[in-house]
Amino acid sequence: MKGCVAVRRLKLVAAVVGLVGLGATAGFASSSFTDVEQDRYYTDAVEWAFDNGVTTGTSAATFSPEDAATRAQSVTFLHRYDESVVQPAIDGLTSDVAGLDTLDELSCDATQVVINDGGWRCAGLVLTQSFAGAFNYTLETAGNVGYYTSVAIGADGNPVISHTDLSNDDLELFVCDNPTCTTGTNLTLETAGNVGYETSVAIGADGNPVISHTDLSNDDLELAVPVFAVTAIAFE
Repeated sequence: MKGCVAVRRLKLVAAVVGLVGLGATAGFASSSFTDVEQDRYYTDAVEWAFDNGVTTGTSAATFSPEDAATRAQSVTFLHRYDESVVQPAIDGLTSDVAGLDTLDELSCDATQVVINDGGWRCAGLVLTQSFAGAFNYTLETAGNVGYYTSVAIGADGNPVISHTDLSNDDLELFVCDNPTCTTGTNLTLETAGNVGYETSVAIGADGNPVISHTDLSNDDLELAVPVFAVTAIAFE
């Protein structure tokens, strides 16, 4: 076509190879062609193109870098580049992606989260705990209390603690108002005899505590069953 400037073969192959980002410092030791001088800016590009099937040269030993590239040669370079480099890369990527689970294929349960560590998958949470400190609360101070203690968690999630008041030989029960027992009420359950020794508390099927204990004055095993009545109704 009139006015067009012919592109030399060395420029064409350098442009094609530039698509893969090969720089002039790729470091090939030698050229496969006798007419491609070492250490020229296009030497590595020609060598790469030959190794990857983009060019076979104008003969078994020559590349003819200074010759004008014909339209047929230009199309051939690009076709071989696509066939030998681009398509294998796409096929490999497609294969890799096909092997990965997609988000809509996952079926994680309520205890799992979705993560991607080489592919989407459901993963269970593993919590590592370490001791961070403790809170100590004084619950009751009247008398010589807090002996032979036993603790259980009530139906409301709050602790209940059975214990002995040695100053009166009474069985007592401390009922916490919240899970951390920052406040609560101490109840005297039994006073007759030397009771409340070796206490053990559990939560019954009705959600109320039951406490086994010893009456030392009679050497008897006893069971205290507290009864809690509704005294007020409130709305939250």
